[in-house]
Amino acid sequence: MILGKRILSAIHLVVLAGLVGVSATTAQTISVTDASAAPALVAPGDRVTIAVSLTNSDPTRAWAAGGRVDAIITFTHTVTGTSFPLSGTAVTSADIDGGGGNGTAIFSGTVPTPTTDSGSYRYSITISNPTGGATLDTETISAVTTALTVAANGKLSVTGATAAPASVAPGDEVTIAVSLTNSHPTTAWAAGGTVDAIITFTHTVTGTSFPLSGTAVTSADIDGDGGTGTATFSGTVPTQTTESGNYRYSIEISNPTGGGNFSWVGFFKFNIFVHPGADHSRTAGSEDHQSHLSRGHQLRGWRHHSDVVNLRE
Repeated sequence: MILGKRILSAIHLVVLAGLVGVSATTAQTISVTDASAAPALVAPGDRVTIAVSLTNSDPTRAWAAGGRVDAIITFTHTVTGTSFPLSGTAVTSADIDGGGGNGTAIFSGTVPTPTTDSGSYRYSITISNPTGGATLDTETISAVTTALTVAANGKLSVTGATAAPASVAPGDEVTIAVSLTNSHPTTAWAAGGTVDAIITFTHTVTGTSFPLSGTAVTSADIDGDGGTGTATFSGTVPTQTTESGNYRYSIEISNPTGGGNFSWVGFFKFNIFVHPGADHSRTAGSEDHQSHLSRGHQLRGWRHHSDVVNLRE
């Protein structure tokens, strides 16, 4: 009887050892080996996709598609040392085979708009909490080469304006075409984009003025990297206290659509000549003036050929 109990106990130990051995082979061992960012050239406010390169050192078992791992990648400026993190749950789209198989897990984040210096960034990345019972081997790596380049924040700048028709009388409707430039390094400002605009006409002799304002709308894309285009709106010349004669104008834009990529405001001022009397077609005269970026941004010089507009009594 005692011998029988001893045999059963031995059997239980063997079975338990077998179970322990099975559980030890079920956990995949995941390591991070690299990371990449797409696109590699971005501006503050842009979305960026991080591909985390992983390897599975389990002898036989694959880490199944849909596996998840928490990831935090920190980008550090190669010159100034400023940094910003992006974090998320990275997800695999395919199995990562055992025996040293490789694969990627993907997550996305937004480059912060404040305090992000333009220039080249290297990275370090840390992973944690893998799903599926997997364990971690190498959890953190750092790269010394450039992984991401951040361009100066894209801005939508006003560079001029024209009025049509060129000859108007009080009570007439006039269409203002606002000339714009998009300095975002990669992203176009899509057709249908809107921007609030106010143009102020000031009499060159008496100093009296009147404003026209509205929401200017683009009819075509304005490409990034210095692309140009126009946005138009209309207004009515006031019927009272509008003197005939020569007028100059200034124009300011604000609240452009498109989120953080197009958040800068432009201010532009130059002379526009309004002649009393019969209608005049648009002609050209030139004048030096400056383009002013609001909120303390730098001034840039421009030369513009002014339109001639006739305001009749």
